[in-house]
Amino acid sequence: MTEGTFPLSDDARFRAIVEGQTELVCCYLPDSTVTYVNPAYCRFFNIRREDIVGRSFAFLVSPARRVGLLDHIHWQVIHKTPRNEIQREKGLDGSDWIVEWTDQALCDADGNVLEIVAVGRDATDRVRAEEEHQQLETARHALNAERAINVLRTNLMHILTHELRTPLAIIQSSLDLLTHYAERLTPIQREERIAQVNIHIRMMTDMMDDIGLSLRMQMNELAINPAEIDLPTIVSNLVSEIGSTIGVDHQYVVQIEPDTCSVVADRQLLLRILTNLITNAVKYSPNGTPIEISGQIINGELVLRVSDHGIGIPSGDTERVYEPFFRGSNVGAVQGTGIGLSLVRDCVKAHSGRIEMSSEVGAGTTFTVYIPQPIPDATTP
Repeated sequence: MTEGTFPLSDDARFRAIVEGQTELVCCYLPDSTVTYVNPAYCRFFNIRREDIVGRSFAFLVSPARRVGLLDHIHWQVIHKTPRNEIQREKGLDGSDWIVEWTDQALCDADGNVLEIVAVGRDATDRVRAEEEHQQLETARHALNAERAINVLRTNLMHILTHELRTPLAIIQSSLDLLTHYAERLTPIQREERIAQVNIHIRMMTDMMDDIGLSLRMQMNELAINPAEIDLPTIVSNLVSEIGSTIGVDHQYVVQIEPDTCSVVADRQLLLRILTNLITNAVKYSPNGTPIEISGQIINGELVLRVSDHGIGIPSGDTERVYEPFFRGSNVGAVQGTGIGLSLVRDCVKAHSGRIEMSSEVGAGTTFTVYIPQPIPDATTP
């Protein structure tokens, strides 16, 4: 043999290469008639070459997939570019198999498809391993979610057995005084007792609203229902309600721009955002100090801002303020559940929005919420 030459012709050499491949090789015409299969193909499908060459390979495919098979061939004839596909079938011997195919059209000089070459690899073990991994990941996420719900339940039971005890005791005490000793109380004293009842009913109502909403969010049972909302009216009513109960000793500086009269948001979630931010500002700032509330539209976003002049948040706590049940290291004896800010964050995220915080210990805290607004229809007059 002369150096640089081969004992086989090019056709014979390439055929020997294909015959020896471990990949499955099948050549077929655009009408699905098979023109060639290599030994690896025959071994995989447990079929003889003479039983498939010259006939359509559709009989190897389940009836439900045959229409899709014709669509696949048609795609090759039109696009003439390689295409990958995962094929799942049940073999003639009843076994299940998964093959990853790469098809390539062979064309003449005019671009007409003469034949399609399909090269397949047994992907059964790989795909099943990936599916098992995905199932394990799904199970792991489900387990983590169950653990999170159990932690939530534990914390909520703590709240129900401890945090509700104080307001209930105050309500009961005030009602007992009003019931049995009303005639001994001055009008001012009676008003003070009634105010105490209203304040703690408000606290309990907010607490139960937060707990209910947190549970629904944790269990992915909350549906967001955006609608047009009159923000100035909502803020005015909320400030009036809070200002007559738990925030009676504070001043309120409200600046809601007129262009917020028809903002789009979920009414319930927006109320929880505003309620928690304003009540937090009230609880953690001295009596007589102002609570500043503003709302405006900037660059297609509703921007809500609530500021106080209270105790502020220590720098070591800032990364944890949105964690469920976390309470600042400087809150002292101020009652709270630690749910509020985590719920605010979740409500904002449900609107595809964001929240920012700036705070200085002893000077106060500002929370700013950004909620994207729909782009106005240019055709609307």
